[in-house]
Amino acid sequence: MNSGKNTLYNTYGTFFYFFCQWLITVFVVRIGNYHLAGVFSLVVSITNVFYCISLYGVRNYQLSDIKCEYSDADYFTLRTITSIIGFVLFFITIKTLHYDFEINSCCIIYMLYKIGEAFSDLLFGFNQKYDKYKNIAISYTLKGVATLVLFIFTLYFTKDLFKTIISNVVVYFTIMFLFDWKNLRTHVSIQFKTDKIITLLKICFPLMLYICLVPYLNFITRYFVELNYGTNNLGYYSSVTMIVSVLSTLTNSVFVTVIPKISNLYYHKCYNEIRKLNLKTLAVFMLLLVFVTVVAIYIGPFMFKIVFGKEILNYMYLLPLTILTSFILSLVSFSSSVLISFHKNMTVLLCNLTAIIVCTLTIGEFIKLLGMNGSLMSMFLSLLVSFVLLQINVNNVIKLEYRKAKSKINGKRVL
Repeated sequence: MNSGKNTLYNTYGTFFYFFCQWLITVFVVRIGNYHLAGVFSLVVSITNVFYCISLYGVRNYQLSDIKCEYSDADYFTLRTITSIIGFVLFFITIKTLHYDFEINSCCIIYMLYKIGEAFSDLLFGFNQKYDKYKNIAISYTLKGVATLVLFIFTLYFTKDLFKTIISNVVVYFTIMFLFDWKNLRTHVSIQFKTDKIITLLKICFPLMLYICLVPYLNFITRYFVELNYGTNNLGYYSSVTMIVSVLSTLTNSVFVTVIPKISNLYYHKCYNEIRKLNLKTLAVFMLLLVFVTVVAIYIGPFMFKIVFGKEILNYMYLLPLTILTSFILSLVSFSSSVLISFHKNMTVLLCNLTAIIVCTLTIGEFIKLLGMNGSLMSMFLSLLVSFVLLQINVNNVIKLEYRKAKSKINGKRVL
């Protein structure tokens, strides 16, 4: 197993796919307008919360399950159940938000698209298990290109977001069945099993709430921006702050390949190596933050003007806090991944739940004080609190396990 090449395949595939998804948000503006961009932003942010319920944090646990306590059939059954739960909760919620027909209809169809992504995530987990990382990269590439091209083509000729999303649902499921499943069916036995599902639901419940962190923060910040400044301004806001979601997705694609390594180090009691890996990662991200900030200051406005048009320049004041929030979110994701590797799922939940509470309680006041930048400030501070708590717990676990291991060695020497 070549871990470097596997990480490269996974990172390339994820980055390419979500870069194509970001380009879709660009073409919504270019082909349509900022009102349509605002609608699409709301659709994505609403459905992402329930998409994460469908994911249920299972892939992270699946990759840390190095003893193979649960079968492929167990994980398939669990994904089916959580997807149904996610869709039902989504349908109930969308009825209570009282949006107009355009937003509601687009949300329902886009939720089907997210269910497809949830099952793709399951199949990608199987690919990792059977060391087929190359298939992940190919699948992401096919889906990225196909959805982007079809989205542009359909929106250009119909000017109808609802029909455009339908076309993406069709092409996504087609690729998933004809490529993803075709290349796995000789390895994976798909059947429904219920004997271990309740146990898995209990184990992964904290992870499900954890992965809802980013979608919830994106939803509540966009909800308050739309509530206070309207759909048009939300379109501008989303165009700039999309960096948060893109960078978060890219870094998660790297961290998801780190979980098995850290789990093995933890299992073999290599605590010093885990500490070094943790510190090295934090240092690299600090250097990246400085580099990206300097680049953004000098060429950010120029690039955004090329991509979105000169109207976006009035909203460039959002960029510095957007970059800062993106990086602190990446550090939260990494710190959470380390604790997940230790199987400290409840700790991960509590630390990230703190961020949700802080953001929910402060966003209204921050928007009054700082305008649209207030939503980013609220998100940044909430994530900073979460990051500090996570790192404290990472270091506490390492210290505690190191002391236990040392006391056992000393005890044997005395005997």
